[in-house]
Amino acid sequence: MLDVHLAHGSQDPPTLFIFGDSAVDVGTNNFLSSKAKANFAYNGIDFYHSTPNGRFTNGFNLADQIARKFGHKQSPPPFLALEKNESSFKNNILQGVNFAWGGGGLESLVKQGEAISLGKQVEQFTWVSGNISEILGPAKAATFISMAVLIFSVGSNDLFEFARNDSGAIGFGKDRYLKLLRFEYSSHIEKIYELGARRFGVLGVAAIGCCPDMRSGNGGEVCDPTQ
Repeated sequence: MLDVHLAHGSQDPPTLFIFGDSAVDVGTNNFLSSKAKANFAYNGIDFYHSTPNGRFTNGFNLADQIARKFGHKQSPPPFLALEKNESSFKNNILQGVNFAWGGGGLESLVKQGEAISLGKQVEQFTWVSGNISEILGPAKAATFISMAVLIFSVGSNDLFEFARNDSGAIGFGKDRYLKLLRFEYSSHIEKIYELGARRFGVLGVAAIGCCPDMRSGNGGEVCDPTQ
């Protein structure tokens, strides 16, 4: 659980940069020819205008809830949406960016069409960071990045893919696979740290055995205790 406290009357909410998968995707999937889509009913039914918007939920998703805790109205927009508006891109990225994609994972074994793994999201952030440096100048940009909050919610797709394939398609056992994921995760965090980020929020991975696909093997009512 992420516990956020803001002092009454304090400065503006911190800029947010969000990375991850479907738990925090706010529309990246709308711009990709991928199976990981949320552009159909009843996604978005309780959101503004009651229309699908790319969130894998009926209303606000986890990214929105975290952003609201920090004092924002909702999550910052998807990187791919901002990228398409070149004239306003540099101004908009100063308000925060959401890089998450519904099918995103820690490494390249998770693929659905045009995959945007965490590594790709970090590449996008690197480009955004460079643009911020051009806008503000190196010194102010360094302060800006260091004061931003970076949220990570990723890993479920990697574990789900492993569990669903019973490790056969991946080619090695659980312990080695988990070691690989830890290495991937730490490498990406270190890369972003090198870019000047200092404030991180890392969300844990939910029990894979409780997702609908895994529950279906137990009659759909209870979680699979083996996962």
